Amino acid sequence: MTKRPTQHAASVAIAILLATVLAACQTSQMARRSFPPEARTALQPGGPHQGTADTLTVIVGYRYHIEEKQPSGRTMQIEGGISRFKMKADSISLHIHFLDTQGETIEQRLIYALGNRQGRDTFIRPSTTFNTTLEVPEETVSFAIASRTRLSRGRR
Repeated sequence: MTKRPTQHAASVAIAILLATVLAACQTSQMARRSFPPEARTALQPGGPHQGTADTLTVIVGYRYHIEEKQPSGRTMQIEGGISRFKMKADSISLHIHFLDTQGETIEQRLIYALGNRQGRDTFIRPSTTFNTTLEVPEETVSFAIASRTRLSRGRR
């Protein structure tokens, strides 16, 4: 028995929908992260305010400025860079986590990415700095910077 084209298209559409739903669930669970008090930075109005974030793989220095928008809302202009790699990495991404009063992630945003094989040992050194402006979720009281790293496995 052969499938008719409409049955095949429906099967493919259901498979794609199921994969999308599962991916969305996984992403939201990964983004929902809790940070201990020592890893949080209280969000202060105005600025610039300076700080350092020590993740498992890098040390990041940053400066941020909060601007109140009328009638409501806030934006954060954040700039900085990686001041030290703790281990050799093929790729790394830095995320800022906007946190609620319990230290739970409200929203996670990418602020820096260094691609595969663009690490410290390349002839042309890639930028290790970032500068971006982000909308701050309304419930945010603090933030944390975290890294995701793919470690180097040596020369290939």
